Amino acid sequence: MTIPTWLLRTRGDVFRTAALRTCPHCHHPILTGLDDDTAARSVRADPTPITPLGETLALLAGRATFDLQAVYGRREMWRRDQWHIQSARRWPVLPEHRCGQPLNDHMEKSPQRRRYVCPTEPPF
Repeated sequence: MTIPTWLLRTRGDVFRTAALRTCPHCHHPILTGLDDDTAARSVRADPTPITPLGETLALLAGRATFDLQAVYGRREMWRRDQWHIQSARRWPVLPEHRCGQPLNDHMEKSPQRRRYVCPTEPPF
């Protein structure tokens, strides 16, 4: 099923699933998508997760923050409100994109994954 071009023009080529694109102004990578299932807004977010301190600084600067949730294999951005902010984090938190204002000093470190090493000798 293809989406008609007139519908793409009216929606601005933004869908519920977050997509990696480049900012049309500063050309840095961003995630774009809708922030809810109903009454959604088109949002742009930096693709790097931030720490709780980074989220506080983003909110003080007037930037929204989003949970990047994995839903049925898709990545979706959900706006964080006062109930989500005060509860425990379950998903990576992304700040709203602002050109020239990255929060690189407050990026969250990703946990190291254990790597499986294939033995050189078979176990039999």
